[in-house]
Amino acid sequence: MTTMGRKVSMPLSKSSRRKAFICRIVEDVNKNFLLKFPSEFAVYFSSLGLNNIGLHVPLKKTWLGRFVKYIGGTEFTVQIFNEYAVEVDYTKTADIAQAKLHKSRIRPSVMEPLSAISELKKDKLKTIFCYNACSGFEGELEIVIHAKHLGDDELIEFTDLFVTITLTSHLNGLFSLNSRTIKMDSTTLIPEFFKYLTSEDVSSMFLLLPTKFWRMFGSVIPEWFNYVLRNHFRFGGHFEFLERKLSGLRKICDGLRLSSYEKLELLVFTYESGGFFKLSLFDGSAVEVRLDVNEITFGTLFLTLRYPFEFDVRVMPSYMLKNCPGVKLPVQFCSKYSEVLYESMELKLRNGYILRVELDLVKCEMKGFLWFFRDMDLRGGELLLFEYFGRFSFNVYIIGDNGAEISYPDRVHCLQLCLPSIVSVADGGWRFFSTRVTVESIFDEIDAPAEFIERCGLFLPERITYVLSNGKKFDGSYDSQSSRFNGLSKMSNIVGLDTMSVVRNLLLNYDGFKTISISAFDSEQNEVVFPGTPLCMDASGSYPLLNNYFQIIVENKHMSDDCFAVEISNEYNNLSIEWDNFQYLNIFTGLFSWRILVRKRDDHQCPTIEDGWKILRDGLALKVGNVCIFECPTLSYDQFRIRVLEGDHEM
Repeated sequence: MTTMGRKVSMPLSKSSRRKAFICRIVEDVNKNFLLKFPSEFAVYFSSLGLNNIGLHVPLKKTWLGRFVKYIGGTEFTVQIFNEYAVEVDYTKTADIAQAKLHKSRIRPSVMEPLSAISELKKDKLKTIFCYNACSGFEGELEIVIHAKHLGDDELIEFTDLFVTITLTSHLNGLFSLNSRTIKMDSTTLIPEFFKYLTSEDVSSMFLLLPTKFWRMFGSVIPEWFNYVLRNHFRFGGHFEFLERKLSGLRKICDGLRLSSYEKLELLVFTYESGGFFKLSLFDGSAVEVRLDVNEITFGTLFLTLRYPFEFDVRVMPSYMLKNCPGVKLPVQFCSKYSEVLYESMELKLRNGYILRVELDLVKCEMKGFLWFFRDMDLRGGELLLFEYFGRFSFNVYIIGDNGAEISYPDRVHCLQLCLPSIVSVADGGWRFFSTRVTVESIFDEIDAPAEFIERCGLFLPERITYVLSNGKKFDGSYDSQSSRFNGLSKMSNIVGLDTMSVVRNLLLNYDGFKTISISAFDSEQNEVVFPGTPLCMDASGSYPLLNNYFQIIVENKHMSDDCFAVEISNEYNNLSIEWDNFQYLNIFTGLFSWRILVRKRDDHQCPTIEDGWKILRDGLALKVGNVCIFECPTLSYDQFRIRVLEGDHEM
């Protein structure tokens, strides 16, 4: 969906003179006129402690739009007054709006009286009050109202309409408002439409297609089709041509593991050839909800399963020259992290070697490597694996031209006043790199480099557990006779062939026991973060079997602010025996996720939740008497789905 307004963050300030965001015209159950703003604006507005904003609206007459009440969230009630502080006749308001917009593009409900409030007295104090109410604002605002916000049923007719409303703050605190209509280029018609979710949609079993969309594309939509979400979850839908109905929407909650739609606001349906609709989801801030596991950011809850972002760089012989301009970095990495990266960054190796380098994000280059290459005895052909955890440093691993991680030299930088660290398999594992010869076929075996086997072969067990970047685990094996790892074909079943088609290289990291972590890289040398969570459905349609659990019954002591430890009964020792003494557990329900810290003691006392309980409790709105059931699959004893029971009924 094209929009010419740019979304920026609040708050407003004198130093930031222009802000843009999208607002939407809505109604409440009493047919009151509401405007829905992005959450950034609402949060900033509520922080001022104000309940009113004055808007000067120079349409046919000088009107004053007054936000008389901040409802909460992103919604404001609105009353419109003329220059005499008398509330206007909303029927006439619609008539004036019709002079600006074509009749078919006016939401029908706006053309009818939206309230039956009696005429107010001509009291100019009302106007003065509105002046004072908005005096806390500085700078210039731009409210962009796309035509789609005026009506939900005729999207195709709205593709060429765009209304821009600019608000400029004057010294007296009054906002002047000017509007203009802009034609947009719409030469290519995309078969898509959108749906704003309401409380009725939660219980509704179907969705009505917009009339224009139905007329143009209804004939090509099959009776039975599939919905496809960002996390590759698929489920069936049914199309009734004569009724213009799409069914199956309630399964969206199942696909997202949601108990309701309350965290979603907008669904965008794009019809693709082959009989399926792609669904994109947006929250109340008009920001797309990303279903990748490393970007679960709903509300105040945040969890990143895969903390680093990785990319690799092939060492070229030209990098050894004194006049080398710099090492080329992937463009995607530079663009994604340009706002958080520093011009000066540190490279940290496993042996304790630290080197400061300079970043040129415009040219996507890293400069100052010459001493690094010489100190590490690199000649060209090696692979540098960069692991970015945020802040101002990279962890760097060196993969030799044979595909195995090198034996790091026993030295640090000449400016470091310390001794080198001992590098071992037990401290961070050991890695090797494998390149896929062809991406069309499913592979099941990988031959390990001889240098990797020399270092790790004696420790490798016959049974191997593979772990993907999204936390998914599956079984495999190691054949010591052929130095070959088997069972990797299961990876395609888990993440899907479409995802595997972009994978060009695999990095395998052995932890010294029985686990190998797998990272994937595309043709641009960026890490491919597999979608989903450890507990979500695989691309094949199967779910992990949740056959281990523990439960906690919420008591009065668990609800207090000074509750710093929650006990886990010893009757679940068969599960807790798999935990470390200090074990982080990832907890999921739908798109929400939390992390808690469990401490296990050796003195036969029961394990306790030491950190994260209060955030989990408040996020789930737990009450005394609730039963929290934490379930995990075999091999993933740190990944749990939580169910909350109240009496005999599940919440």
